[in-house]
Amino acid sequence: MATGNRNSAPRGREEHGPGTVRKVPLTSVQSAYRLGREDTAPLGGAACHMYFEFDGTGVDPARLRDAVTRLQERHPPLRTAFPGDDETATLLDTPTTCFLVQDLTAARAEKQAQTLAATREQMSGQRLDVARGQVLDVRLTLLSRTDSRLHIDVDLLAADPPSIGALLADLARLYRGDAPPAPRDEVSPGNARKPTPRRPWT
Repeated sequence: MATGNRNSAPRGREEHGPGTVRKVPLTSVQSAYRLGREDTAPLGGAACHMYFEFDGTGVDPARLRDAVTRLQERHPPLRTAFPGDDETATLLDTPTTCFLVQDLTAARAEKQAQTLAATREQMSGQRLDVARGQVLDVRLTLLSRTDSRLHIDVDLLAADPPSIGALLADLARLYRGDAPPAPRDEVSPGNARKPTPRRPWT
């Protein structure tokens, strides 16, 4: 798990959808996470999120982009905005774009290592723009004609750690073209490991 307060997520590449569907109440855990993001809170100014890296071969950027989009469409928390003006979140009808490809195939090994380290430093310490619906940040760094590194950052406002594992498994299935299992209770903080009624955003 990473807690970030050094950097904001890059702007200019994410777009809001044209409309919204409905508002949903925050859980007590989500309220605490959101409070901790505020610079004015004692010991605040930090985001609770999880950052992952995966080395791969033969990854198709266009196919991965499509899988990420379908993952967001399948799981409503991944297209939810947390504006911070009340105790609700807003379910968006269109996901916030969260995919970026970085091509380092022509770079020397030293430059690749520096860029990978900088990406890790920035993403592991960032605060995603959750007010605009950016709760997921996916980047693919191309290192050669075959080798790549996948970077994934998920804000815990959208999913708790056990649920993030389910999201990553779904992403792998969607990339392979397999059908993910039918969704059950939606993944979000506070409802893992215990049976709960279906949430209003599932």
